[in-house]
Amino acid sequence: MINAANILTGLRIVFSFALLFYPALSPVFCVLYTAAGITDMIDGTVAEKTNTESVFGARFDTAADFIFVIVCLFKLIPILNIPVWIYLWIMVIAVIKVFNIVLGIIIRKKIVAVHSVMNKITGLLLFLLPLTLSFINLSYSAAVVCATATFAAIQEGHFYQNRESKMIIKTERLILRPWDESDAESLYKYAKKPEVGPIAGWPVHTSVENSLDIIKNVLSKEENYAVCLKEDNAAIGSIGLIPPAQSHTEIKDTELEIGFWIGKPFWGNGYIPEAVRALQKHAFEDLGCTALWCGYYDGNVKSKRCQEKCGFVYHHTEENKPCALMGDIRTEHFTRITKEEWLK
Repeated sequence: MINAANILTGLRIVFSFALLFYPALSPVFCVLYTAAGITDMIDGTVAEKTNTESVFGARFDTAADFIFVIVCLFKLIPILNIPVWIYLWIMVIAVIKVFNIVLGIIIRKKIVAVHSVMNKITGLLLFLLPLTLSFINLSYSAAVVCATATFAAIQEGHFYQNRESKMIIKTERLILRPWDESDAESLYKYAKKPEVGPIAGWPVHTSVENSLDIIKNVLSKEENYAVCLKEDNAAIGSIGLIPPAQSHTEIKDTELEIGFWIGKPFWGNGYIPEAVRALQKHAFEDLGCTALWCGYYDGNVKSKRCQEKCGFVYHHTEENKPCALMGDIRTEHFTRITKEEWLK
């Protein structure tokens, strides 16, 4: 698959192999090294902007990164007089990282990469380190990189522990908290209205017991939140992040889908856009999400407007789509917002 993003990734491989033919830290080496780094920074953005993201592109990018790192280690380690304390510090960081991976597997049931701001700063500092060796002592620059990497690793562990203890998100007017069985009556009060569930693709709740069963088997899952007013903390709606395996459309492993609804008495107050923006921040900053998707069925104008208010952009439409919970066939429209678009 040939496109601009893949060409940039390919250039990184070319630049990486070219590094082998020049002395480490020579002017030509530094130019090639910088060029390879720049392609790494922009190829993903180019793929998103040109709508040419693909599984092949992601794997090609990973392969290019691996080649670049191996070549740099091969060229730079022999000429660097690295103190023993730096190696020991790196080992400590590695132990923390391994612990975080194990913790992530235990809590999330899979390996999760946290793309935090501190991790990105660590990567940038590590990339810049070789270019600063001519005017900054290695011990000083390595200490800064190691300190940043240590903080980032500890932050990852804190992230996983937060997930274990059930995150509560607060906004100006709302509390987004995990559902509790005691919310069954409140859930039934709003979910029994025919104007709420069917247009979103789920049937009205028939009793408090029905709502309790849904809390136990559906809403209690990870990343589902009751939308509550700060004044009484009573559930008036729901919002949640849907993993790729359960998404209504095909999305990448690094992306999530968001779903939401709110009781009819609270329509028109801007509560759901406020909740969506809070969950966008959580998804992009805490979960390392690269894009958020959202969908709405034909006729659900309120959901469409909410998505537009929150920066989601129309992506595609899927017709003749079975709606399993309602037992009918529908047309569903999908919108998306990438992390880069959210940051603007």
